[in-house]
Amino acid sequence: MELFFKPFEDFITHNTSFKTQSRYNDSQLISLKLDQDSISAIVWGTSMYQINIEYNIDRVVSAHCTCAYDFEGYCKHIVRVLVEADKKMHSNSPHFKKAENKVEDAIILPLLEVEREALGRFLIKNKQLKDLSIQELKSISVSYRDRDFYPSYQPLKLNKVEADIEDFYDRRNYKTTIEQDHENCILTCSCKSKNNKICKHLSYLLQEVFESKIIQYGFDQKKRNQALRKIAKVNKLDDLNDQEIENFFQFNIDDFSNITLDTNNHFFSTTDENLNLLKDNLFKPFEFPQVRSKAIGSKEFIVVIDAYEEYTFKIMMSSITQKGEIKSPINTLNIGEKISLLSNKEEIQFYASFYTNDEDNYKPYHQKVDQSSFIKKQIKEIFKNPLGLEAYIMHGDSFYETITPRKIKPISLKIAGLDIVIEVNKKGTLYELQLKLFIEEKKIDATKLDLKNNLFINNDTLYFIENNVIQELLDFFENFDYKVLIMESNFPAFKNQVLDPLESLVNIKYSYVQKATKQLISKNQLNQIDKYLIYLSEVEDWITITPVIAYKNKEIAVLSKESIFYLDDKGDTYSIQRNTEKEKLFKTPPNISS
Repeated sequence: MELFFKPFEDFITHNTSFKTQSRYNDSQLISLKLDQDSISAIVWGTSMYQINIEYNIDRVVSAHCTCAYDFEGYCKHIVRVLVEADKKMHSNSPHFKKAENKVEDAIILPLLEVEREALGRFLIKNKQLKDLSIQELKSISVSYRDRDFYPSYQPLKLNKVEADIEDFYDRRNYKTTIEQDHENCILTCSCKSKNNKICKHLSYLLQEVFESKIIQYGFDQKKRNQALRKIAKVNKLDDLNDQEIENFFQFNIDDFSNITLDTNNHFFSTTDENLNLLKDNLFKPFEFPQVRSKAIGSKEFIVVIDAYEEYTFKIMMSSITQKGEIKSPINTLNIGEKISLLSNKEEIQFYASFYTNDEDNYKPYHQKVDQSSFIKKQIKEIFKNPLGLEAYIMHGDSFYETITPRKIKPISLKIAGLDIVIEVNKKGTLYELQLKLFIEEKKIDATKLDLKNNLFINNDTLYFIENNVIQELLDFFENFDYKVLIMESNFPAFKNQVLDPLESLVNIKYSYVQKATKQLISKNQLNQIDKYLIYLSEVEDWITITPVIAYKNKEIAVLSKESIFYLDDKGDTYSIQRNTEKEKLFKTPPNISS
């Protein structure tokens, strides 16, 4: 072992064993006070030890450590102190002079090299954050630990952690960041501390990193990847490479320093549980309509209140001007009294849809309280509007806001005639599903759809979505920002269990599949109709009739939107256009003259 100061080198060579010399760096140096003829230091080994050394220009006079070392020579803690003292002397520190000069100040040697680059910005040189020790943290901090802080974390990025720290002493929030590059650790805080040691906010955040092995995932690529792979496996995303895993998952740290792992919001996890839940929501038993008679008109009118992120329906009444315009005051109709005077079933159902019995009072029903099929039936009765009542809408902040003629505007109520197209694209190893929405054959932007329960407004018309499958699809795609990504290896199961059954209800467009050429269709007679079939099924008191056309042994229900595909000898897939004219003729009843 070669040292700059010869007395230290000689002492270590002649008074310590080879084993001690090889293990001196196992201990951590907490502090070092270096005078012209003495050294005092604190070292952390199994516990905290005090070291005192006396020396002169020729030799080490004495050395003592409070550890329990009882073997040949001196302990490794003394060697550790001598080596660090030698480095300090060799660096020609302005705090240390030659033996003949007097020491200006005691030296407390930090365990890390910290540089304040600017106000509130510090650089820890040559240190990986995952290797930080509690002793090193203490040595570089103004305040090692302050518990009167409340952290709010941003999603944990690779080699970076950000937190807004609320200081309960001054009631202010401070933005803190710890970032690791290849060699150094960069720390910033909005408090812009002028001290050469890191501020108490950064000290607190470093301590959080030190104590939380999960937060350290952000600074340990191997452990981070292992954690993300476990989540990917649970979500059947085993095929993702390391970069894709980083793109599709993120660590979220809540206010209690717990960790949640969120997938990219476009990814649909094709687990059995998710598939079964989606199928249960989409493919519900068919409900047959009830036949109702027409109702007479009325001077009453419907008011839709748009408040509290929901639509609430009231039936109101008022006197009108000679021109038929509504006059103040506008009063709530006493529905209970109204129903007691009715005998027509359809009228009773219509008026009953506007209230729920709350103790002794009739009050309009808040549609957001319950999403059950019973509530949807109530809304449907309102939208049927068999009496042909006028409808108005009022946008307000309160359900109990007074309704006046100036506050309400005419609006149409319609049961939505929605068409959905699910476009399937293939991008590399991923399949991308996008939802396209059409109202009365006009395309609308689904992402701008302000959907509240089963209701939405478009061009002064309030639409009610009666079809539960349409509603469930909109809810499903909305959760993924209307773009769903599925792994190539998981797509066949998803297509078989979800997309294929859906084709009886909505259009599925496979954009990556080529259209068959006329030559290919003609050569293989792909659009040839072999049979016209009618299937009858008995469901309780009903008989269902399903017209079916067989294309080259592929049976297609004419009321479905199912696609026809052809797989050639090379394994290429082509789409075949259905014969819509013949299908239309088949499902249209013939004219029978008497």
